[in-house]
Amino acid sequence: VRTHTTQLKPTTAITLEQWLSADDWNAGTSSNYKASLSCTQGGGYSHNIWSGSFKSYIYAGGAYRVPTADVSNLVGWHHFVTTFDGRYTHLYVDGELKNTVDIGTSGNTISYASNGIFVGAEAGSSNTTPEGFYWDGKIGTTSIYDRALSGAEIAQNYDTSKPRYEIDKDLIMDLAIAPTSGSTWTDQSGNGNHGTLVG
Repeated sequence: VRTHTTQLKPTTAITLEQWLSADDWNAGTSSNYKASLSCTQGGGYSHNIWSGSFKSYIYAGGAYRVPTADVSNLVGWHHFVTTFDGRYTHLYVDGELKNTVDIGTSGNTISYASNGIFVGAEAGSSNTTPEGFYWDGKIGTTSIYDRALSGAEIAQNYDTSKPRYEIDKDLIMDLAIAPTSGSTWTDQSGNGNHGTLVG
C-alpha cells in the first residue's frame, strides 16, 4: 500500500503499467474479482480480472471508463497498460492495443477518493486497509506515469522488459532482495524456497 498522495493520482492524464501472472486467468466473478492495482472507492483507477476478462477502470468525466480484454487463454507473465488522455482510455496487452473507450469530448479529468493505492488488492476507503479481492498470482513491475504513453512507447517498454519475464517463467528460486533484518532470505519467485542467513 502507498498512502494517499496526489502525485500518484494525476487528474489530466495517466498511464498504469503492470507485468502480471495470474494463477488462473479465468478466476473470479463480478462480485469476487482479483485486483492487481487499485485506488477506487467512488473514483480512481484499478486493474482486475474475472471470468477470463481483464478490466481496467478509470473514473473520468463523472463515470468509470472500462476497456476490457479477453485473457481466458493466457498462461504465465503478461504486460498490461492502461492510458487515459482526457478523452480516450486505451488498454494494451503485450504491447498491442486491445480496447478503447471514447468519452466523446476532450479535457475530461480523473477524480479520486483520499484513500491509499494498493498493489495486489482492491482499495478500501482508508489509507491502510484494503477492501480485499486479492490478486492470486504474481505481480512484477508496477509503474504509474502522469501522462498517456503513446503506443510506440508502450511497445518499447514491453520489448525492453519482456526478456526478464520470459526467463522468469522457469524461475524456481530468486534471492534477489537481501533482508535488512532477521535471518530469513525470502524467495521472490513465489515458490517458497526461502534461505536462512547463518553467521
